[in-house]
Amino acid sequence: MERLLSESMDTKMLLEITTWTNGFFTSRVGFVTKIDPLNKRIQIQDELKSTINLDFFSLTNVIVK
Repeated sequence: MERLLSESMDTKMLLEITTWTNGFFTSRVGFVTKIDPLNKRIQIQDELKSTINLDFFSLTNVIVK
């Protein structure tokens, strides 16, 4: 997962990122714009140009779209 997140930030590769929040799985498609290891968060930009912040600990799966 870490390698895909880093590659996405460098190459703007689209990823499908699945998270577990409040008892539900949620999938988002986008590319990584920022990795913040200090706060343990990543920032992605989806296909609609919306910026989404995700916690490292909520990530369950990352695949290339």
